[in-house]
Amino acid sequence: MLQLRFPCGGANNHFYLIMFEHIAFSERSLKSAEEIDLRDLLDDPIAQRWIVSALGNIVRFDDHFKHSKTPQAELLRMRIYKVFSELNHVHKGECYSTTCKIIGESSAARKKGH
Repeated sequence: MLQLRFPCGGANNHFYLIMFEHIAFSERSLKSAEEIDLRDLLDDPIAQRWIVSALGNIVRFDDHFKHSKTPQAELLRMRIYKVFSELNHVHKGECYSTTCKIIGESSAARKKGH
């Protein structure tokens, strides 16, 4: 299993590679997902920051997964790159900052036992 772990920001952005395996979500879950599209998520004030962050991570770490490329995966990545490249740079930064802050605060609260 490939797992990427790294802290948000800072000079020590080390990540550890262990292989990701495909997660076989239930057909019911996948069918429900067909009712949501990326535009809906990018337009939603709650989801948009997380989605932009996820898209950015897909683009950023794509080279680590060359062994798992298929024609379908390549087409999807190309579409993701296109969407991501058309997003405003300032907005991307705002999304990263917000999600990183939320993750950091959540992690700190867990460590304190809250």
